[in-house]
Amino acid sequence: MIRSSVRDTGSASVAAARAPARPESMPRVCVLGRLRVELPACTLEESSFSTNGALLLKLLATSPGHALHREQVTEILWPNSTAEQGYNALYKALHQIRTALRAAELHDVVQVERQIVRLAEWVSVDLAQFAAAARAARGSRRIDLCEAALERYEAPVLVDDERISWVAAARREVDELVRDLRLELAEAHLDRGDARFACTVAQTVLDVDPCEERAHRIVMRAFDAGGDPARALEQYETCTDVLRRRGSRAPSRATSELARTIDARATMPPSRPEPATCPPIRFTQSSDHVRIAYQRFGSDARPLVEVPLITFGHLQCEWDVDLCRDWHLGIGGGRTLVRFDGRGTGLSEREVAEVNSEATTRDIAAVVDATEFDRVDMYAALDGCLGAIRFAADHPTRIRRLVLWAPFTRGCEITSHPMAQALHEMASREWHWQCQSRARAFLGDRRDTCVNEVARVIDASSTTEFVELAWHAYERADVSDLLPQLTMPVLVAYRPDAPMPARTSVEAAINLLPNVTAVPFPGTALLPIDATEEVVPVLHRFLDAGGAAR
Repeated sequence: MIRSSVRDTGSASVAAARAPARPESMPRVCVLGRLRVELPACTLEESSFSTNGALLLKLLATSPGHALHREQVTEILWPNSTAEQGYNALYKALHQIRTALRAAELHDVVQVERQIVRLAEWVSVDLAQFAAAARAARGSRRIDLCEAALERYEAPVLVDDERISWVAAARREVDELVRDLRLELAEAHLDRGDARFACTVAQTVLDVDPCEERAHRIVMRAFDAGGDPARALEQYETCTDVLRRRGSRAPSRATSELARTIDARATMPPSRPEPATCPPIRFTQSSDHVRIAYQRFGSDARPLVEVPLITFGHLQCEWDVDLCRDWHLGIGGGRTLVRFDGRGTGLSEREVAEVNSEATTRDIAAVVDATEFDRVDMYAALDGCLGAIRFAADHPTRIRRLVLWAPFTRGCEITSHPMAQALHEMASREWHWQCQSRARAFLGDRRDTCVNEVARVIDASSTTEFVELAWHAYERADVSDLLPQLTMPVLVAYRPDAPMPARTSVEAAINLLPNVTAVPFPGTALLPIDATEEVVPVLHRFLDAGGAAR
């Protein structure tokens, strides 16, 4: 068995997807559809070649680098022949190819040198051109590159030869590229708000492979974005049924979590009517190609970026909770508020391999770039401070003023805390009760319905697996050496009586900051959302002291 040349195109660049057609003087061997050789003056169909000549062209066109050792060629094409018989058949095939191309004065399209049989370097292959364009588009979330690559795909590989093993292998790989391109195209349209077209493209993938979960998730997201969560959940049921009947398995965690998020938002108790709608949710992409959901609303002056907690955040679900919405509207009053869901949480991309302060910094950078503000104010709380501190140190000219609520600089200060350890252990055993316990810790002494509402947001924000990933990231996190580099004005607000982070941890951070204002508040809640009316005016006085951020 050989590897298809689909895998041997190298690292294709964006230019490859937009490359002009081959020069007219060069021949092209085509294997997408049926074999043909395109020449400047005409096209030779498969019938122009002998059976063995056609087989040799097909084999080389679908092989890595379009080259094979002659023993591989004879073993693959004439497995029942002796070595001498195989070599004779090979050289007859070469002669027949040269004879067929004699009229075009092309005698060495197939060359043999040092026992290597190859297509000449000046011969192009449509399969390789498609693969290069596909790889340039894959992961880019760019509609133009996806469409350019798909335009190169004319038909499956060698449609009349699918029973040949090496043809079947090449076809499977091309089918996978086509599938990925269509999914990439669907997600790119979904990112730009075209949910209907995204759903249509994803459905073409499901028509071929009903078990493709990524396509199911795109359809679910499209229905949900179109305001029809019931159909999104019906799609999840369809996915579940197909996988059980055809694959004898349940949906993946990513698909199940998306369904839980949609269901949580659809079943969450209605909030008060003002404001009537959640601000538009947009999407951007980090430098390491992670999809980040964000919002921008308010006036066009004094931009403020609100950095979320690493494992807590859901733009839509938070907006549906009065307590959370009042906080966001309060802190964003009289300015442009930019909010986002960090990687692995909320409406941002869930399947991520990395979560740490460096990753959060990339998420922040993507969102700040998307807003097109030169300078911004920034607010972060608890573990969100880790990424905010690193971003401020890496991009000091882009941060005008920085507000840190209960910051800690070393993750071990949290992982060694008894309360954090108890919540972490509970997350792996009793996710529901962990959500309730975290909500109570966030809100302190409150025992009203807000606790249940915030617990539902926590449930929709992330997963047990992601919380575990973040926990291990905490153990290695340390940004204490960056604090002396923060020369911009910094406000540290905190509650000395809160159970965590420890008061000594916050005070240690304060002592390392060169331009700091520290303001203590009463209470035991970990987050300030329970005291918007008391906390927000203090933050605004600090932020307004330096003039506009733009």
